[in-house]
Amino acid sequence: MKTVKLNDFFNESQLNLSIEIDAFGFTAKISGDISQINFPPISSESARKNELWTIGCFEIFVSGENNSYTEYNFGFDGNWECFNFSDYRENQSRPKVDNPPEVVCEISHNLFTQKVSFKKDIISKNSFSLSAVIKLKNKEFLYFANKHCAKTADFHIKEARSLSF
Repeated sequence: MKTVKLNDFFNESQLNLSIEIDAFGFTAKISGDISQINFPPISSESARKNELWTIGCFEIFVSGENNSYTEYNFGFDGNWECFNFSDYRENQSRPKVDNPPEVVCEISHNLFTQKVSFKKDIISKNSFSLSAVIKLKNKEFLYFANKHCAKTADFHIKEARSLSF
């Protein structure tokens, strides 16, 4: 189990984000004054859904062979998505997923928790990065990551995938 703190790209937020992760899942937490976050309604069942970054999500980027990588998104509504890339933002494809993850989200006073369970190990043999996109009620976005590597918030950069087990 690895615990990772995510840092705000703009260093303006009073929110605290942390993720406890292992090869078969993670528990992510947002704490602080979460009343500013525009949380979507939580789905009763996890489903594959595109553009989760528009509503808020946690993301994992896992390195593959050569420059390829996979992006996993876990929406604050309990839905998920994944994409394969052959190189930096190139040849995006939506792979078939036989064993979809289970995503459970809970909101309580000043704490949002998301628990994700994978049916197989998707991380342990590869370097990876963790990030989050948060949509505020004022329609602005906050960008958090374990490592920021550019002048703009860009989670696809290979050097960001600096975590491993």
